[in-house]
Amino acid sequence: EPKPKEIFDNEIIEFLSDLSILLLKNKDSKRYPDIIAFAYWIRKANLNLNKSNYENHTNRLGRGIAFNIAPSNVPINFAFSLAFSLLSGNISIIRTPSKKYPQTIIICEAINKLLIKHKQLVDYIYIIEYEKNNQITEKISLISDIRIIWGSDKTISTIRKIETKPRTFDLIFSDRYSFCILDSKAILLGSDKVTKDLTELFFNDVFLFDQNACSSPHLIYWLGSDKNINLAKNKFWKNLNIT
Repeated sequence: EPKPKEIFDNEIIEFLSDLSILLLKNKDSKRYPDIIAFAYWIRKANLNLNKSNYENHTNRLGRGIAFNIAPSNVPINFAFSLAFSLLSGNISIIRTPSKKYPQTIIICEAINKLLIKHKQLVDYIYIIEYEKNNQITEKISLISDIRIIWGSDKTISTIRKIETKPRTFDLIFSDRYSFCILDSKAILLGSDKVTKDLTELFFNDVFLFDQNACSSPHLIYWLGSDKNINLAKNKFWKNLNIT
């Protein structure tokens, strides 16, 4: 049975770094900005930068078996949850959404290729898929030391009722909502490039996950005088349409 690793274990960092390289080279990945964003986040330089925030690694170990339940509305979430879980030193079981996302297929194929090279990590990574089934969830929960649960308040409430070991710890990521504040004066004074960059970021937050992500604003609040707000709105929405 595999044992928990130190946080930011070097083997884990090497594996994620290789995954980053493989994904960035994959021509299919380039069609999905969320895969590219994930691949950049797991670069060795970035992981080592995060590692530097922790002075003592040798006395910090993973909790054990981590059961990650990814949300159904964000294709790439399972990959981030896997990375967080591995970097925390855990044996990681990831339940992916049952919906067939191409991003899931691309990343899982890359992971399978890398596990041929990183054989020592085969027992640390389990990516599974199944329709809602409390019996399966209970069986996995009963062997887990920690559960990372992403989803709606209703989903989380249902899963938390499922029996676990007495000391199993639940880490919850429930419903969250965002709103956006736009300064009309800043938009009016901004260059074309600044406006284009802003609208691209706004577009990604709103439409990349069909306004279902935590970062997707449900409310826009405009700052400034009525005149400036009207002018800024015209400039902003025009650029968004172009985007």
